[in-house]
Amino acid sequence: MNSSTSYASVASGRSDAIDNSSAEQADPRMALAQHLTSIGAKIYTTDWCPTCKRQKQEFGEAAFALLTMINCEEKPDICADAGVRRYPTWEINGQKYERGFPLTELAQLSNYSGSAPDR
Repeated sequence: MNSSTSYASVASGRSDAIDNSSAEQADPRMALAQHLTSIGAKIYTTDWCPTCKRQKQEFGEAAFALLTMINCEEKPDICADAGVRRYPTWEINGQKYERGFPLTELAQLSNYSGSAPDR
């Protein structure tokens, strides 16, 4: 067992102990989302935007929930201050990109060095 295994699960005798590094290897979308969050990347979205919905589907519900996401319907002032004009808008390493991206392109734009998602 490595240091990222859930010790509480093991100590309680549960068989569902999770090795977090294995989970990241199993789903590179989660690892990419964690990377984007760690470098301060943001995605500006709305609920009605079809491209935003597609981007969410590409990541999957769990990975998308890890991202720093600003809903511009709920926080219009933040989006206006950030100069958001189209949805989705990604902000990565100080650059704004006014469109959705395949996950492989997001990995490249953000200098992600892990296993690239195949979408």
